[in-house]
Amino acid sequence: MNARPYLMLSGTLFGVVGLVHLVRIVQHWPFVLGPYQVPMWISAVAAVGGFTLGLWGWVQAARRTGRE
Repeated sequence: MNARPYLMLSGTLFGVVGLVHLVRIVQHWPFVLGPYQVPMWISAVAAVGGFTLGLWGWVQAARRTGRE
């Protein structure tokens, strides 16, 4: 079974999530969840986490030879 496509897709999706959170911070987009407004620092944590997981997925995909 080849895990490389899964790792590439996961890395890309996590990177997109991190990018959306970064854009929310830069553009000052409000995010309201029910009666609560989500603070910007939560998006900062999510952006770092998304970029970290995205990079990790791509590094793991690059380590795969495709013959596993």
